[in-house]
Amino acid sequence: MILGAVACAADESRRRTICLNGVWDYVAANTTEDQIPRGKWNTLPIPGDAAGHGSELFNIAQADYDAPHSWFRRIFHVPKSWSDGRRVKLKFLGIDSPNKIFVNGKEVAINDSKTVIVSVDITDRVKIGRENQLAVWVKKVRHSYARRGNIHRSVYLLCVPKVHTVSEGLNLGTTTYRNNRS
Repeated sequence: MILGAVACAADESRRRTICLNGVWDYVAANTTEDQIPRGKWNTLPIPGDAAGHGSELFNIAQADYDAPHSWFRRIFHVPKSWSDGRRVKLKFLGIDSPNKIFVNGKEVAINDSKTVIVSVDITDRVKIGRENQLAVWVKKVRHSYARRGNIHRSVYLLCVPKVHTVSEGLNLGTTTYRNNRS
C-alpha cells in the first residue's frame, strides 16, 4: 500500500526523498521477535500509536495492545532514476523503543534502546524500479503510563550521493548495522 507517498510531490521519479507516512500494516499478538509474521495484519496510520487510535476505526484487538512487541510493515517503490550510483537510505524520525528493521525479509539494523532518529543504508537490499517490503519490529516498553512500541514520527526513503554529510540528531542508544552484502 503506497498511500503515505500521496503527501509528497506528484512526480516520484525526480524526487530524492519519498515520504513513507500513511496507512501501514500492523500486528502484535502471537508473533515473535525474529520472524516477520505471516497471516492477517491490521492497519494503522504511521506516524502513530496503536493505543492512540480507536479500535473501531483500525480494528486493533486487545491482544495486540497487550503483546510484548509490535510489527509494522509497508510496501514501497524505489524509482528507476535512483539507479545512478547514489545510496538509498531509510530514515525514521522517531521510534520510541528498541527495534529491528528488515528490508525484503533481511535484517538491516538493530537499535537497542529508545532512538530519536534511525538512519540506515539499504542500497544493497532494495530492488530499484520495483516494489520492496519494509518490516519493523518494535519492543513495547513502559513509558510513564502505558506500554509503548511505536513509530511515532515520519519515515522517509532518501537517495543520497555516495559521499555526503550526515546530521542525524540525537540517538539515545546504539545501532548495529548488518552487512548488507550478505
